[in-house]
Amino acid sequence: MAGQIRLVMIGDELLDGRSYESNSHWLIERLSIEGFIVAGTEIVSDEIDDIVAALRRAADGESLVIVGGGLGPTVDDRSREALGVLLGEALVEDSAAVEEIRGRFESLGRTMPETNLRQALRPPRAEMLANPIGTAPGVWQTDEEGAIALMPGVPAEMRRMFDEQLLPRLAGLDLERRPAQIRLRATRGGESALAERVEATLIAAGLASISRSYCVQRDGLDVILRARDATPSAGDELARAANGVEAALAPRVYARADGDLSALLLRRLADGGQTLVVAESCTAGLLGGRIVETPGSSRVFLGGIIAYGDELKRTLLGVSASTLDEQGAVSEATAREMAEGARVRLGADHALAITGIAGPAGGTAAKPVGSVWVAHAASITTRARGRILPGDRQQNRVWAVAMALDLLREGLGDGRLDL
Repeated sequence: MAGQIRLVMIGDELLDGRSYESNSHWLIERLSIEGFIVAGTEIVSDEIDDIVAALRRAADGESLVIVGGGLGPTVDDRSREALGVLLGEALVEDSAAVEEIRGRFESLGRTMPETNLRQALRPPRAEMLANPIGTAPGVWQTDEEGAIALMPGVPAEMRRMFDEQLLPRLAGLDLERRPAQIRLRATRGGESALAERVEATLIAAGLASISRSYCVQRDGLDVILRARDATPSAGDELARAANGVEAALAPRVYARADGDLSALLLRRLADGGQTLVVAESCTAGLLGGRIVETPGSSRVFLGGIIAYGDELKRTLLGVSASTLDEQGAVSEATAREMAEGARVRLGADHALAITGIAGPAGGTAAKPVGSVWVAHAASITTRARGRILPGDRQQNRVWAVAMALDLLREGLGDGRLDL
């Protein structure tokens, strides 16, 4: 019988609140997209006995255990040691890994500390997983029952290693796979309202047997549709269901699979040779930071202005004093003038602007906490949208960024961006 996957995340800092554990969330989503099933996840301390016990529990009956963390150079990094204890084998030094780690330090003009030699240890039958952006190589241990993969806890290193080193190896394991699935990514709208539309669409089309689930994400809602089995007819039903749901949610669906809204927008602008700038008040750089998460964003994104105070809105962005006096900083007129001023003064094809009251204080009866206006300025037209957001300070800022990106999507023609 095909096995599943279990995750073990290691670190005292994950249990005492010093660090937020994000690796398992990313891995579960990534594995799910590839059709694999994650049976469970566990977080354990840096104590070697705890790690060994967790590895033993996770490996019982499963085909793959993925471990995140505990591969650093210090004495509290014990994942390799714990794997050796589990296997009953003494660790050996991997000479190629030593040279790779030493070379990484030399490329930075530094001498490798001797403690980093710990990172070149592995069980005798294991192989190293390359880490091109860090000093901690991973470890890949296989036997007739399955495999254990040790990966770094640093998110960027773990994600790169998973995509380049681990994912290609999964094809050689006897892992249970989900039936085919299609993920539709939609912007705006409440979860319940969109779900009602999805349910009505599937029932009307006679496709109620299609499994569906919903996941709120930072730009809106994901609708995940799964076939009932792996037969060709079930695959045809899944395709019909996805097409029907996409039509029912149009023009909110911006991608299938795992496309990121900001990255897709940047690709669309880059394809058209167009540029983008931002003007931010309540989000104070969050929109610009979201944009530059995408590698290669410099082809499109020129920069922006954080004008938190009214005086800077006036002097740097050209918002008129009368607009600020008569309508206030949080208003449609101010958002429009912020976007238009940024586009002209920074010399871009497109500009996005955000102004609002993130909270928890600052609201009034006329403009309560959560009031946000966003605007998109292009060469021909400027468009704006206002909403009262229901979250706390940070959530309102995140949602304001999503509103601005969605307004840009509408300005570029709405609909799917991943075509």
